[in-house]
Amino acid sequence: MSSTDNSQGIFAVCKCLDKLSVSDTIKSGGRYILLHRVQDPGNLGTIVRTADAMGVDAVFLAECCDLYNPKTVRSTMGSLFRLGVYEVGFDEVFPIFGQRGVPSFAAVIDSDAISLTDCDFSRGGVVLIGNEGNGLPKEVAEMCDKKLTVKMHGSVNSLNAAMAAGIIMWELVK
Repeated sequence: MSSTDNSQGIFAVCKCLDKLSVSDTIKSGGRYILLHRVQDPGNLGTIVRTADAMGVDAVFLAECCDLYNPKTVRSTMGSLFRLGVYEVGFDEVFPIFGQRGVPSFAAVIDSDAISLTDCDFSRGGVVLIGNEGNGLPKEVAEMCDKKLTVKMHGSVNSLNAAMAAGIIMWELVK
C-alpha cells in the first residue's frame, strides 16, 4: 500500500475539499506564485512547502504534474493542507491578477531582465515560474509586467526550479 520501502505506517482515505473559486482568492496586494508546466513532483512539493514557510498567499498550478502524486504530497510535509494550492487554466487565472492590480513578474534567464534584488514587491505580485527544462514560454513571459532574474556568478546559468522559486519567494515576501 506504500510506494516507498520504509513507509511511516499511516494509511488514510481522504476526500478532496471543495475550494474557493480562484477569483475569490486573488486580492490586491497579495503575494502569489504561478507555476507553469512544472514537471517534477519533488520540485512541486518543495515549492509548495517553501511557499507555506515564506507566507505566500497562494500557489497556482497551470498544466503542472499531479498535485496528489505521492512524491509531491511527501515533499510538501503537510503544507499542501495549510496553503491554498489551486490547479488552474493559465488563460483563466492570469487575467484576474491584472484585474485586481497585482503586478506580474516572469522569472527568466535573460540578461535584459531586472535583478530580483531590484524588484519592487511593495504592491504584492505574482511570480511566474516555468518548468525545469524550458522555463517559461516566451509568449507567457511577454504577457507579464516585468521580467526578473536571479543574478548568478561564475559559469552557472540556471538553478533548479524549486531552488529558484525559494530565492524568489524570500524577496517577494520580505
